Amino acid sequence: MGITASYTVSQSGLRATSSWSDLTSDNIANANIDGYTRKEVMLSTSASGRVEVVGVRREVNMALDRMYRRELSRQATQQAISDGLRAHATHLGQPSDPSNLSSRLSSLQNSFDLLANNPSDSALQRSVLEESESFVRGINLAADSLEQARGDTARRVLEDVRTMDDALRRISQLNQEILITPANTAESTGLQDEIGRRLDEVSELMEVQIRFEGNGTVSVYATGGAQLVDGATRIPLRYDTVAGRLYAGNTDITPGDPGLRGSDEGRLAGAFTLLNRYLPAMNRQIDELARAMIVGFTDADASLAAGVPGLFTDGGNAYDPTKRDGLASRLSINDAVYPEKGGYLWRMRDGMGATTQGRQGETAQINAFISVMETPRDFDPLVGQGDRTDMTDFTAGIISDQQVRRSVADERALASSLSAQAIGASRLDGQGVNIDDELQQLMLIEQAYAANATMMKTLNEMMDTLLRAV
Repeated sequence: MGITASYTVSQSGLRATSSWSDLTSDNIANANIDGYTRKEVMLSTSASGRVEVVGVRREVNMALDRMYRRELSRQATQQAISDGLRAHATHLGQPSDPSNLSSRLSSLQNSFDLLANNPSDSALQRSVLEESESFVRGINLAADSLEQARGDTARRVLEDVRTMDDALRRISQLNQEILITPANTAESTGLQDEIGRRLDEVSELMEVQIRFEGNGTVSVYATGGAQLVDGATRIPLRYDTVAGRLYAGNTDITPGDPGLRGSDEGRLAGAFTLLNRYLPAMNRQIDELARAMIVGFTDADASLAAGVPGLFTDGGNAYDPTKRDGLASRLSINDAVYPEKGGYLWRMRDGMGATTQGRQGETAQINAFISVMETPRDFDPLVGQGDRTDMTDFTAGIISDQQVRRSVADERALASSLSAQAIGASRLDGQGVNIDDELQQLMLIEQAYAANATMMKTLNEMMDTLLRAV
């Protein structure tokens, strides 16, 4: 090899070493940046011995990426359900909580039992009224907390749709930038890193299918097939707050609906599970409890004429089967037992329709009221507590059922979180930056730089010797 050729080879080695050094330095500088993948310079030696940088490669494991994002979606689904039910679970109380609905019903029954032993005692009549009010407050609070959960969840859906729409818009912009950026360069791999971060963000909101194109861009689809990003084109997302539907363009992708082209995992899927399944079912349960109390105490009250409300009312009115939805929030006590409202406490003994006091020791009506809570009665089987049971078991059943929903969501979220953490750790090991490895790379770079520099120095000395000999 001639001197000129040797110069050329050494210079190419120094240039390649410089690029290698720059890339290694970037790896070290970005080691703690979330979503940054390790970059490796690709070198090639030509037939003449020149060293050339042919590109930059991202150390990416597509299989781990896919598994991590799937678990991220699953965790987000269950976490959204758990978070949505947290406040309601607090109001509802645990099965052993002395302030839960079951305990309030038990206290109401006990107050009636005490009144049956001394029917004319006005203090005991007042106690029955107070326990009735406590039970009504418990049902009203449960209804209010469910409505609060519904409103909070709907607001979170709006926020999440905006966040996801922004992420999809950014992915489409990055696709466009990649198309005009030379491939296999530090710039193009940096853009792909940002796409990866955006895909992680999207996967937490909605499980998606990702197709990596040959030109470096990505296409994004809902798992049901609806297209969300195609190159530089983004399909805008829209949440119809009135109908409670989610759209990608004109395509309905509402999670949880069989046959639609959406996704059933991710934070949005968890929110729609709450809005369309869990919260309506839980509302039906407490509405059914309110209905049973109104109808049961009305039917048991021998003093009432047809269409007249009993002890428990629908906002002061008799029960109307056409107005069943939201009944728990409207449950109230009949004004007929409030002395301050022109009523009489002794109606707890004689019935809501009584116009004059009955005998002081009369217990027939009190016992009839007690039987409402003790005797098995018909319930709507669609609420999931059987079609015939007593009031105590029904109340305990809905508390247990509603608490179990959140407990199950917590357990599933934890399991998915642990799985995502394990996969994420493997992903980080495979494509993250290991400082020790990069420092070793710097030592190799130093050696390569020194070798090329020594060659250049030797060539210079040879040239000087030749020139002196002329």
